[in-house]
Amino acid sequence: MFGFCGIQVVRVSQHEIRLSQSTYARQTLERFYSMDCKSADTPALKIQLDPQDTDLLPPDVPFRGALGSLLWISGNTRPDICYAVNQVCRVAHKPTKAMGSCDSNFPKSQRHA
Repeated sequence: MFGFCGIQVVRVSQHEIRLSQSTYARQTLERFYSMDCKSADTPALKIQLDPQDTDLLPPDVPFRGALGSLLWISGNTRPDICYAVNQVCRVAHKPTKAMGSCDSNFPKSQRHA
């Protein structure tokens, strides 16, 4: 096994390799979220994100950093969370408290990757 840019590469057989970002995902959870955050069976929850919402997150919340980490994970090894992360990114220029609760619903599969 070896890794590059947070991606572990494991040779499963002569003709198969497996890519994983479980260590990077765990570090992301530890850095931006609580390890006991709520989990979701599906990454895209039915939360209406209103671009007109004025209840902004405080500046000390590292919302964009968390989104960047999730984009890195979704773009490399987790296409199943790509849609949900993209939906939050569409209105990330003005992070609101509703968005802060949205990204804390980290998919179960990612938490236990």
